[in-house]
Amino acid sequence: MTNKQKNDPADKLLTLNPITLAAQRAARADVKRDSIILLALVAAGVLIQLALIYYGFANVLWIIIFLGILYLISNWRQWRAYTKHELHCPYCTKPLTNGIQLLKRPGPYCPHCGEIALATGRQLENQKT
Repeated sequence: MTNKQKNDPADKLLTLNPITLAAQRAARADVKRDSIILLALVAAGVLIQLALIYYGFANVLWIIIFLGILYLISNWRQWRAYTKHELHCPYCTKPLTNGIQLLKRPGPYCPHCGEIALATGRQLENQKT
């Protein structure tokens, strides 16, 4: 993380053109929908773990594996949404993704210029199309 990233407020006002605004809204909607799917997976995993505990097959290793898989799926789905909608930095116009990185979550900063490139949900709601 650069000094510029540390000093920027999280609610820095982004002025987005209509195409970038629509792409960021679509990507946020995809991530939100995917989070509901992941929540359903967590609920199913908890029920499976409870069943394993009840029948005496519980093991901490299975819980760790399950949580690790959920983490990787969550990261993959976020990167996939950003890649699918071809999000670009509003400052340097370079793409925000260089491919899918399973062990790293995508952040709001541009990997090229360090500026805040993704608008918050409130900013996306308040900006006119």
